[in-house]
Amino acid sequence: MRKRLQTAKRFAGAGTAAVLASSMLFAAPGAFAASAQSVPAVSASEKAPVAKDTGAFENFRKAIGQDDAVLTAALDKGSVEALNDSVSGSGYTLNVKGAIRDSRSLTLLYELSGDNADKAALSRISLKEGGRELVKSQGLSNSTVIGGKVYGYASFRLAESDGTLGTFSVTAPVYSRTPNPGYDPTSKLLTTLKLDVQTDPTKFGQHESSLKTGQTITLDGQKLNVTEAYSTPLRTYVTLTADKSNSKEIFRLYGVKLTLGKDGVEQTARPQLGVSYNDGSDYIFEFPNEALLTEPDSVVFHADGIEALDKDQLKAKLDTKKGTVDAPAIPDLKVKVEDASKDVSKATFTYKVDPALYEDPQDLASQLVLGTEFTDASGKKHKTVEAPDGSGFGYSYSYGDSEEGIVTVYFKKGSYPQPLTFDIYMYPNLIPDAQNLDLK
Repeated sequence: MRKRLQTAKRFAGAGTAAVLASSMLFAAPGAFAASAQSVPAVSASEKAPVAKDTGAFENFRKAIGQDDAVLTAALDKGSVEALNDSVSGSGYTLNVKGAIRDSRSLTLLYELSGDNADKAALSRISLKEGGRELVKSQGLSNSTVIGGKVYGYASFRLAESDGTLGTFSVTAPVYSRTPNPGYDPTSKLLTTLKLDVQTDPTKFGQHESSLKTGQTITLDGQKLNVTEAYSTPLRTYVTLTADKSNSKEIFRLYGVKLTLGKDGVEQTARPQLGVSYNDGSDYIFEFPNEALLTEPDSVVFHADGIEALDKDQLKAKLDTKKGTVDAPAIPDLKVKVEDASKDVSKATFTYKVDPALYEDPQDLASQLVLGTEFTDASGKKHKTVEAPDGSGFGYSYSYGDSEEGIVTVYFKKGSYPQPLTFDIYMYPNLIPDAQNLDLK
């Protein structure tokens, strides 16, 4: 049975910040919002309590679902700042009911009401202080309809300088309710609501601490320097930056986990998907602190290895006349070139994969991703095009039982000087080298 792991209107280029990694750890904008889970190993006294009625915030539990264990723990332990900031317009009322935050992240809990609220949803929310953008990256978000009202949450990673943020403005576009509001072609912008929200920046500022930075973890000879390490009761934030002297392009680190220790108790967490990503040479991780463990005595970062290729092997050369492809890093790569329409050609690349690498939704291997432009033998650059049927610019597949992956590329027909060279942005070449790094 074929399992399609990724379909995209256009693959993003390497180093795009946000949430692509083909449902993997690192991702391109908007590719997915996967469940955030951790693997706690804590004593009975430290385990998060069984879900309880959180009063005014109970309706938000369904919206959060299994997406974010930290938010669920915050509801259970009452670590929510109650708010009551609201605005009305165009038949809708937006009420920001609560905030869950630390100095690096902010989650807003909101209620949207009105006669047609059950057919609406918020999306593309922005935060500003004056004219200054406050959001470094978007996190997870979701909403549900209960009794004709929309109950939702939206998470954001703040700029590091915004730890003391108190009052800020919220711009909340209201869209028609679709599976992916604000992004689906059928999702219509209904109105935009704006309001000021005031939070107490000191309420959850205790027990936060900087961890050691400047040290280096070396994986298969490739150096990654710790440029950010910060611990809060909600999450631990770690950023690794690849050294410029590295001989390999690192697509991702795999088997990553973080262990917090305090008074003989250990909690092990895996990176939170949807907010852990690759941005150029930076590898940005957020680890959920599901037990809300405070002021840990020890913090240990672990990786099983890297997924990488030599920097001089990041090219795939396609000869459309011969129907061959040459990629030294992918010796089993094959291609079939055929007509997609009278004006468009289609190149279907196949390569071998290990199905076992795609079994863990928390640590999926990359798929082969090629660039959205190519260079002919004369040095002239050309862009790939959308499939004639309008289905997208490219596809990446993994086969659940056949050990094969597929990448499809469309390009305009023409007399190109051969061969055509594509950049390789991702490929599941796993290199084991388990290492630990003490951050505290």
